[in-house]
Amino acid sequence: MKKHVHDTGGFSLVELLVAAAILGIAIFAIVGIVRKSRDIQVVDQHRQEARALLNTIFEREYGAGKYQTVEEITDDTSTVTIDPHTDGNPLTGVLHTTVIENTGFTTTDGTVVPIKMITLTLEWDGLYEGEKETVTMTKWIAEGQ
Repeated sequence: MKKHVHDTGGFSLVELLVAAAILGIAIFAIVGIVRKSRDIQVVDQHRQEARALLNTIFEREYGAGKYQTVEEITDDTSTVTIDPHTDGNPLTGVLHTTVIENTGFTTTDGTVVPIKMITLTLEWDGLYEGEKETVTMTKWIAEGQ
């Protein structure tokens, strides 16, 4: 009498298809994660450059000794370049400037020192259509600074 020998050492077609599907899903997920991390890196870089630009504007326009020359502004709008090196297309944004004169604070000897509150807001288009990115900085300067 002959015995039939069954070889069970390999994988069936169904097992191979399931493994290929799982591998495909994993690769798709990894590609999505890498792409999203790149987007986050670009947005973070733009935010750092925007903050550096706002700091430069504060120092240049509203730095030490400039209290008397700073006038009250309700909302001044101008276009500025945030990143000139963005793939040949410079990243530009809209700068909103507001300066409000305030009664200030009272010193220990009773003298009232007026202050001006300066708010700079920089807004630009995000990576995706309809998305906006914004960085806002507020600083106060006192008379005599």
